[in-house]
Amino acid sequence: MRAVSALMAVSLSAVLAACQPARPTSSASPEAPASGTTAGSEPVFRATGNEPGWLAVVGGPAPGLQVEVDYGQRRFHVPAPTEGADGWVGKAADGTDIKLSFQRTPCQDDMSGQDFDATAMLTVGTRQYHGCGRFAAPAP
Repeated sequence: MRAVSALMAVSLSAVLAACQPARPTSSASPEAPASGTTAGSEPVFRATGNEPGWLAVVGGPAPGLQVEVDYGQRRFHVPAPTEGADGWVGKAADGTDIKLSFQRTPCQDDMSGQDFDATAMLTVGTRQYHGCGRFAAPAP
């Protein structure tokens, strides 16, 4: 029952986040991600996955890379991830290696059916999580 409640909370969080209007925050072209270290803005990249539920956000109100795995049971923060051509990598405060990578291929959430513009993979230590992601809309 607890797993179902946690899944419902994660799903509700994802639905509420998806309902937020997109605000342009970067002048970067959609071909190259902008740096994920600017505080006080919309996320540069946001990725989610299911079974177990996970979430990764680059940039936004908190700079760096924010990660929640196992339905929010474990949380990690990488204050200044290294940005590469296909994602971000760094260490959390406890020394855990974190990597969020993407491929610019269409992805569809396997539970909600929602379409995303990227396939995402999150690695926390030696555990891999698969899902979908979305880049922030570029400024007009």
